[in-house]
Amino acid sequence: DGMKMQGYNGSQLWDSAFAVQAYATWPEFAAESFPKTMRSAHAFLDVAQVREDVPRMERVYRHISKGAWPFSTRNHGWPIADCSSEGLKATL
Repeated sequence: DGMKMQGYNGSQLWDSAFAVQAYATWPEFAAESFPKTMRSAHAFLDVAQVREDVPRMERVYRHISKGAWPFSTRNHGWPIADCSSEGLKATL
């Protein structure tokens, strides 16, 4: 039925960042009631962050990726400004 394209492999980072921020509105409750969840969320935010720029990025017309967060997982690889800001807020 024609060509298809999928730009993302999910919305894991986006969803997790907002969940962590919601928990952070009441940090005492989150720390006492959901310590494992908060540790797991922090670990996910850490592994989802893009660690390296794309090799030969000028040749393939890419911008800097290192340090940013994508919409879903590190495998997605494309940095998105909104996701980077929410990922950073959730990490802090």
